[in-house]
Amino acid sequence: MHPSPKPKPVPAAQAGHRRRTLRIPTQQIEAQFGAGNFDDAHEALIELLRECCGSDGYRVESEIDISHPNPWFHSYLLHLDDGPADLGLPAADAIGIGIAEVSYRTFVRKVAELGLQPETD
Repeated sequence: MHPSPKPKPVPAAQAGHRRRTLRIPTQQIEAQFGAGNFDDAHEALIELLRECCGSDGYRVESEIDISHPNPWFHSYLLHLDDGPADLGLPAADAIGIGIAEVSYRTFVRKVAELGLQPETD
């Protein structure tokens, strides 16, 4: 699975929506996984996400932000959408749905332990 090479605009958060984004410099991914090996990096990140946060209650999108002319500033973006509207649920039915903050923080810490230093929204 190759992330989209053209970044999509991040939609503004609306009621019932929550988007969290990890921004990882592409050079860190290539240092850990090999040149251009974003597929293995994505699989490793999804495996960690499932380990930390379970396998339900969120949607994942990824892309590579190449909007800056200097490749040093290119980033791999992993978007996690886990608000009730993102999951197709009315807000009243979504109590307890999504990723708990403590689980998300654990996931971010484990990503950093892989040698990737993500920035988070």
